Amino acid sequence: MKNKFNKFIQSKSLLITLIILLIILVIATGTYAWLTWKSTNNTSLTMTIGKMADVTFTSGNDISTNTLAPVFNYTDGEKTTFSINNRDTTGATIDYTVKLNITSIADELKSTSLKYKLLKGDEELADGNFSEASSNTTLNIYTDSLSVGTTDLAFYLYIDGNDDNDLNMMNKSITGAIEVTTSVEETPEHCFYSSYNDSDMTASINSYNCNEDNEFGYEPVTDTVVTPSYVSGINISIKENPTDQARKNCALILPALASSAGLSITTDNATTLCNGGTVNGITFEIIYNQYQDQIKGNAPLVYSGMFDITIDESKKYKVITIHNYAFDVPWMHFIVVSNIIISNTVTSIGTSSFYGSRLESITIPESVTSIEVNAIVSDSSFNPNLKIIYNKTGRVFDWKSIVNGTNFTTTDGGITGEVITGNNYGKVIISK
Repeated sequence: MKNKFNKFIQSKSLLITLIILLIILVIATGTYAWLTWKSTNNTSLTMTIGKMADVTFTSGNDISTNTLAPVFNYTDGEKTTFSINNRDTTGATIDYTVKLNITSIADELKSTSLKYKLLKGDEELADGNFSEASSNTTLNIYTDSLSVGTTDLAFYLYIDGNDDNDLNMMNKSITGAIEVTTSVEETPEHCFYSSYNDSDMTASINSYNCNEDNEFGYEPVTDTVVTPSYVSGINISIKENPTDQARKNCALILPALASSAGLSITTDNATTLCNGGTVNGITFEIIYNQYQDQIKGNAPLVYSGMFDITIDESKKYKVITIHNYAFDVPWMHFIVVSNIIISNTVTSIGTSSFYGSRLESITIPESVTSIEVNAIVSDSSFNPNLKIIYNKTGRVFDWKSIVNGTNFTTTDGGITGEVITGNNYGKVIISK
């Protein structure tokens, strides 16, 4: 005991700085989409995502110390407390995982003497050390299920004074992030209008079916939407008795489709065809038989009401595009939700994609390489509640034009920053 105490005294000036940079709640299946919130002061911090859960750090998430030294009892080490609250009113449980993302760790700290513990009250849930740790890696600390209610947790980091400690650990540092993840299903595929490209088996999300009071009778999903990574193909057949509204929809859309197929059909001709008539020996059935590929690629016509639609599970299309929302017709809608997480298959986000979505937050995955002008407008009329865009790409974008703002400031060349919105309505934070 005397030797251990002497080593403790020799090591008491050891400097370790642990900075908990951020808290992340992830909602995904297959590929993850990231949502982050960083505290800038020592106040209570709550991250709320969808209807599933809150993660709250009671005294902020930033920890910085230069007094961490070997201790005989882990409770004398550095401590951060947080809670996970399952707000799902259906009674369903959620699976969650507590992780420690290590940004950097000095070689001298890769030791069995540097340890952690995770507790729920007096119950020890997990413990471990950093002997196998390395920079830019993640330690999975603990996984469990949470029923409706709140679980309070405490995370300890400490140098075990009961072990032999290497004096070369002096003044070395470790940086990282506490992370809480939970997985939920992607928003049902039927909630999205998609167009398809059979040449490379890709798809584009064109619009949304599950807004409030949707005409399809689908259960609304308006809190958090996770776009699908893949959508199934569809089979379409002409309805025997389409409604009058369907015929009107068809007449509006058919001229544009005909033009893309090299046909010349006026609005009057389209009205005749959609009502079962013949124009120059051509019927709607003939157009359907000859131009099915073009029809399947035209979501407005497919969902006009003129066709019976069945899902083709044998075909899976990779979603790579959030389409320009250039059309505004009764059967096609913006995604009107609070939060949206884009799947990590999407590479491009088109002009005005989320023009009228009423967003509070949006997460852009690392796969995205292109975001067009006015893709996520924020002002008093469009997305007035938008506060944060999570840029997980690591890429520079023209956020001023994307948000339609008046000014953009950044400290890292355009990856993150702050956009002043139109008419100085407010600001949107671009965060990692």
